[in-house]
Amino acid sequence: MENDRRNTNADKSTTPPDLFTERRPGRTSKRTFLILTVLFAFASSLILLFPMRITVKGMGQTAPAKIYSVGAEMTGKIVEVYCMEGTQVIAGSPIVKMRNEKLSSTIEETQKRREIAEGKLGVLHAEKKSRSEWAQRCALYYEVGSISSREKRQADDMVIVIEREIAIQNKEIEEIDASLKYMLKLENKEMVTAPANGVILTPMKDRLEMVLSEGQEIFKLAGKEKIIFGSDYPL
Repeated sequence: MENDRRNTNADKSTTPPDLFTERRPGRTSKRTFLILTVLFAFASSLILLFPMRITVKGMGQTAPAKIYSVGAEMTGKIVEVYCMEGTQVIAGSPIVKMRNEKLSSTIEETQKRREIAEGKLGVLHAEKKSRSEWAQRCALYYEVGSISSREKRQADDMVIVIEREIAIQNKEIEEIDASLKYMLKLENKEMVTAPANGVILTPMKDRLEMVLSEGQEIFKLAGKEKIIFGSDYPL
């Protein structure tokens, strides 16, 4: 029996250890799957955050991805040019300034009308203050019997009349302000800006002092993104 035990121990010592170790393939596969998933997510994040740029080499032609045709939003004359043909511009940068003489003169006249209306309103407010003070004195005179009820009523009526005139004047100023707001909004359209990042294609120097009607093209702008035409380009 002792020899059997020795033989058994000898067999165990010569047998590879992994035969006696309990294998858990399910846990190992799950751990491997989790590691691969994390690595894939990390690689995807790097690609999204730092996209690769492919450089195309070879013979061919390029063309702008988009051509913008910018037209006049109002009739007027080009009085200033800020860019030349071939100038690279960014979206919103000024390209030309137009001027509508009729609109400009109308704005000036309307502003003068408003100044006059404001002056009249100031006079009316001063007159109202004077008539209100007189109406208050007439009320005291009437109590002591110095004036008649008719004279007191006339003083009160004068205050009512001046208040109506003030209301009319305020209404006129509101209408002038509305007209000015609309015309100043039109005046803002005199400054023509770039609709996108790109390059000016039109000879702008030749456009100075040119009179354009509403909707007429002022300039063309080539978008900075390019499309490549060709058939065989090594990457």
